[in-house]
Amino acid sequence: MAKKRDKDFYDELRAKGLRKSVARSATEAVAKMDGQARAPKLLRSTIDDLRTAVEALESRVGASDRGAAARKAVRTRKQGAEQRSASARKGARARARSSAGARKATGARKATGARKATDAQKTAGTPSTRARGAAARRNSAGGQSTARARSTAQRTGGSRRARSSARRKTGGARSQSTT
Repeated sequence: MAKKRDKDFYDELRAKGLRKSVARSATEAVAKMDGQARAPKLLRSTIDDLRTAVEALESRVGASDRGAAARKAVRTRKQGAEQRSASARKGARARARSSAGARKATGARKATGARKATDAQKTAGTPSTRARGAAARRNSAGGQSTARARSTAQRTGGSRRARSSARRKTGGARSQSTT
């Protein structure tokens, strides 16, 4: 009766596509087990070989491994985020360099020493903007000469912008202060 069972098992393995020699050795190994707890080494190695063959087939066919597709999607999103982050850091460094160069060129105060102006200071303006506003009001009201406006801006500590605009009005010549 054991022979009949071995023949059926052999035929089943052959029908599944196993080679004759592999089916025969597997059938003999199973027959020799006879109540042993552990399968013979030949049978274990055959099973391992068959598992790797099945895995190779599944990977080529692309069996329903949705997990692999999800893992790839996560990797792709993470790479994109890292690239965007690196680009943002690079842009921030470039902006910092260019603004630092602009601050040095114009002689503006460093960002660390600057403080925020209160609402009262914002409405009152700085001394240089107040002087420019007063000079503009005098010019429009009394017809003040440009040389006098320039000297007023210099006396009151007006900004470079006020002095340079006064210079442009007088044709670029520098006048002496009357004080």
